[in-house]
This record gives sequence, structure tokens and C-alpha cells, in this order.
Amino acid sequence: MKESFQNLAERIDDTVSQLIWDQWSAIGGSGSQQEAPVPFAVDIDALVLATTRFGRSDPRILEQAKDWLAMNGKLVNLQRLKNIQRSARIADEKALGALAEFMVGEKHHNWKTLLKTFPAHHDTVSETSSPWNPVRQLSRKPSPHAPECFLIRLRNFFGMNARAEIMLWMLTHREGHAARIARDISWLPKTVQVVLNELCMSDTIHLTPRSREVREKSYSICDENWRSLFPQAGPVFWVAQPPLYDGLRRLSALLELLQERESATDQIKGMTVRKHFKEIAIAFGDADFDPVFFQWDKYGSGEELLDYFTKGAGFILNLIRDRDFSRNYPFPLH
Repeated sequence: MKESFQNLAERIDDTVSQLIWDQWSAIGGSGSQQEAPVPFAVDIDALVLATTRFGRSDPRILEQAKDWLAMNGKLVNLQRLKNIQRSARIADEKALGALAEFMVGEKHHNWKTLLKTFPAHHDTVSETSSPWNPVRQLSRKPSPHAPECFLIRLRNFFGMNARAEIMLWMLTHREGHAARIARDISWLPKTVQVVLNELCMSDTIHLTPRSREVREKSYSICDENWRSLFPQAGPVFWVAQPPLYDGLRRLSALLELLQERESATDQIKGMTVRKHFKEIAIAFGDADFDPVFFQWDKYGSGEELLDYFTKGAGFILNLIRDRDFSRNYPFPLH
């Protein structure tokens, strides 16, 4: 018997919520013990956005996020957060506005710029996520030695600018093109290019020799020079988290549509899937989940396409549940 769209949507929501909870716990949140390890460096900007959407149904997640942010809010890069939201629309913008108002009330006055972009709407904010709900002050500062906190460590080292994300990408990939780096780390291409040029001038990053047939410049780094920065607790993996959450957002929205059309014919439901499938496939492809939904356009519009979609959604669910990001890039271990 095929799994219902409602059941699949609920399982994805529960799995993503648990991943978000575990990330807050891993970087020093006040919550109880993690259910499973987080095998990648947490992208705190993307996590804030994802929390307002996927954590909104669980007051515990919102309270844990607020407690951590009240202590560590300066570690969030608000400019990059806005860049991600403009391109991926991960956040529930009403909840994001309420969170920004809460942070201003906690004396993080730089969050006013976020509040101007995403105003708070008090009539839609629940009591558990309201600006006046006090925090418990149980969160800790992120450990500089935890693999999950590696991006935060780089921010403390390089400052709140694109260098931290660029160095994280370079140290996990060792070589790449400016356009790919900019896409993966959610900074403007011009910004990334300027920083890469400056790092090349400092002899931190090197311009890889290219042939006449290769148009794009490739940049490389010797990770041995940065060994002291690497976490010692074990390997973690690079995950491009903004497109991952974007894909999950789009997937959840499509499942909601399919639930509304549960009584419709397979042909109509297949047409609904086909209308949204390309954007979903692109998002998960950008997150390095290339095999998932990669051949969506080779299927028809009826039962065959629905079956392909359902299996792919279940596959993504299992990867996230099992924390299997092994196709992505690991930190160097040797």
C-alpha cells in the first residue's frame, strides 16, 4: 500500500524538526540531549531561517533558539541571512519579524535592520514565540573545538564577513571556481571574487594554472597550513544548507497541495507534481543531493511520476533521518 501524502509530510516535518533541534543543541543550546549527531558544520544563518518555518509547530525549538540567540546573537551574519532569505525564502517571514523584535528587546540592536525588512505581526504570533516571553539563560557559548561549530569558529577568527564562509568552503573542497563558491555559500559573486583576489595576494589561496580551453579561474588551498584550526573531535561534512532547506520547503509545500487534491485523479496530481518538480530538483541538486529527482522530466504525468516523486521524497527523508551526508565533502582527516 502506498504511503499517503499526509503521512509522508508529517514524517518529513518531524525529521527536519529533529535535525533543527539537534543543531541548536550541538552549538550550545539549552535543550536536552541530541537524538543523533550533526555531521556537518552548522550554518547558523540558515538555521535561524529554517527554525522559523520548520520549528514553528514545536514551541520547545523556538524557545531553545531564542535562548541561544539572546546570548550569542552577534554570531549571526544578518546581511547574509537576508541574502539567503531573498533567494531561497526559507523563513516564515512573520515569525522572523517576531524573532527580530525579540532580539532588539534583548539589546541586540543590530537586529533592527532585520525588523525593518520583516516587520513583526503581533496578531499572528503565538504566546510561546512572542517578544516578551522571557528566556531561561541556559544556553552556552559554542565550543571552538566542536566540529559542528567550525563555521562559528571561523567567524570568530576572520570576523563577520564572507571570508569565514569562503575559507570553510575552500578547506572542505580544496579547489573550486568563484561562481560555484558564491552559489554554495550564499554570498554575491562580486563579493566572493574580491575576497578570493585578496586572499590570493596574501598567498593564503592560490590561483590554479589553467589551459587556454578553460575559461573559469580555479582557486586552491593547502589545508596543511590550517591544520591547527581543524576540530579534533572527528570528521564533519560540508552541506550547503540554504538550498537543502529551500528544497525541503518546496517539498513540504507540494505535499500540502497534494493533500488538498487527494481525491483528484492521478493525472491531475501528476500535473501538480510536474509543475513544481524542476525547482525542487534544482534545490536538492545545489545541496549535492544530485541523484534525487535528477530524472524527473523522463517520467509521465500520472501514476508513474507520482511513484517516482514519493520514492524520492522518502529517500531524502531517510538521508536526513540517518544523517547520511556522505556524498558531500568531508573535512581533511590526514
